[in-house]
Amino acid sequence: MIKKYVVGTITTSLLISPFAWSVPLTNQDLEKLLEKYEPRIDLNFADYSELKSVHAYMNEENYELAITRTERLIHNYPHYAPLYITLGVAHLGKKNPSQALQAFQTAEKKSMDSLTNTVKARIGQSRAYAMQKDLEHAFAVIDSIDLVELPAHLQEVIFYQRAKLFKASGQLIPMYEELQKAILSGHNNTMARQMLGKYKEEIAWAKYEQGRAFFDSNNFGQAEKAFHEAVLLMPDNPVYISAVEEAHNEFIRDLKFRMDQLKIQITPILRDLSWYLERDDYENLYK
Repeated sequence: MIKKYVVGTITTSLLISPFAWSVPLTNQDLEKLLEKYEPRIDLNFADYSELKSVHAYMNEENYELAITRTERLIHNYPHYAPLYITLGVAHLGKKNPSQALQAFQTAEKKSMDSLTNTVKARIGQSRAYAMQKDLEHAFAVIDSIDLVELPAHLQEVIFYQRAKLFKASGQLIPMYEELQKAILSGHNNTMARQMLGKYKEEIAWAKYEQGRAFFDSNNFGQAEKAFHEAVLLMPDNPVYISAVEEAHNEFIRDLKFRMDQLKIQITPILRDLSWYLERDDYENLYK
């Protein structure tokens, strides 16, 4: 008997982390999850059981068996892109970035007109490049994805992947900005919140140093903003709290000084305008 099932979307959360599985899904839950984002294909009972075993092995972090079972499915369905995505994720879990990259590149070639599969394949490629310490290509692939009209769950994964790449390159402030985008994506954003919690002290210090650079260049408004973000991350830090107050006071003082300078400049101009108006001297008034 032929039944219609769907292959592949079980890998979506693993594109965030190969260890992202937490609560095992029931067969019914798995079907609903798969049906939500992928087209349907015909699977016989044996292949459907094979698919479920892949999911089980992923949960158990038994990537060797997951790879073996996925390769069997690929033999039966060689043109179905999500299976190559699953294979790539399993290779990531097994720390085989070269094999993972090959699988994700094959997935993209076989995605045809499926935007979802193409995006997942490129996210996977970015992760594989990052595992190879090739951050240039990792950024290039993830930046090639057009976010327009992408569902929230994929936008979150992209922002999160970019955050991890910025962290790997030592850029904490851009990492923070990408994590904020992931959190605001409207999806569950659990991984982004966890990463933000893990690195919030480092990010807060980076924002504080950014604020000090703005302060030293007399850009007190931007300094206050950066210090305030540091306080939001570490609300009990007295150094950051004091810095906000210092920057605010300097901003007000600088604003008053600029207003006084402006007043000095425009006072004679206003006096001349008034004099021309009194005498109906419109020629000089227009000048």
